[in-house]
Amino acid sequence: MGYWGYRINTDEIDFFRAELGEGRLRQGWGWDEGQNLRDMKVDAGAGRNRRMYNEVKKGHILLVPRLPTWSEVAIVRATEDWDKGYRFEISAKGDYGHIFPAELVGRFSRGNQHVSGDLVSTLRNPSRFWNIDRLGDDVDILLRKEEGELTSVASDIDRFENEIAKTLREAFDAIGDDKVYDALNHAFQGTQWENVLVEVFKARFPGCEVTREGGTKEAQHGTDILIRVPGVVPDAPEYGIAVQVKDHEGIVGSDVLSQIAKAEQWNEDPHLTVVDKVVLVTKANKKDNAKLVEDGRKAGVSIVFDDDLRALLKAYLMRRVGLSEQ
Repeated sequence: MGYWGYRINTDEIDFFRAELGEGRLRQGWGWDEGQNLRDMKVDAGAGRNRRMYNEVKKGHILLVPRLPTWSEVAIVRATEDWDKGYRFEISAKGDYGHIFPAELVGRFSRGNQHVSGDLVSTLRNPSRFWNIDRLGDDVDILLRKEEGELTSVASDIDRFENEIAKTLREAFDAIGDDKVYDALNHAFQGTQWENVLVEVFKARFPGCEVTREGGTKEAQHGTDILIRVPGVVPDAPEYGIAVQVKDHEGIVGSDVLSQIAKAEQWNEDPHLTVVDKVVLVTKANKKDNAKLVEDGRKAGVSIVFDDDLRALLKAYLMRRVGLSEQ
């Protein structure tokens, strides 16, 4: 049997819970018909779901944090091989078109006495999808328990966390993501965004060194922000993520790729290996820039548009108030 971790967009818990109740486990990056995994013509992030599509088989178990409620973890079973039962149908939300056949078979509170420390630890993984076969025995223990045995431990604490999460999320929703982002875009431009993003990336990559590299040397390495990730073993070369920040709007030309291409020069440092080059565009959206995404893919450059930046900033803010683990 296969065991997996699987994340949802926690802004839409009620939607995902209702969909799962109908046998549909949804996933994002599905806002364009061309992102259908059976005949994908537009990537823009949809390709990240191919591993789910290819590897999850009938009977596999998935643990889904923050479902069916904020303080619980859903135990979900695949009801068909996902490459056979997969459907693509854009939801009324305008996204989440990837539909995988699945059913809810249980749920548990993380603080429950039957939940191992290793399971609690893996549930902090920020990835959208990851393998947990090594914890199969721990999951099987939960599958053999009655649901009441797994959710009884923290009723008052869970209710408290749920109410806090609900109240703060309602406050964020009342303000509106677009209003918050537009205000930030008005307040920060160019190099100011770089300073803000350094702090955001420090929170996103705890334990990593994040530095602003713009200035006179930028012409040499084309990098505004450098994220240094520790190597696999002590004294091994660090891994580098080079980020170039652009304020462009509308349709963005592929000429933006030429500057970040210079980031390869970081590899001249024997203690650093560049593993990703990123162009972050603060005012353009990915729907208008499918060509840039494709050109970036061919050039080995990841493109982050305002859509993803909104999500990144929101996750940062939510983390600051204790509503996100990422």
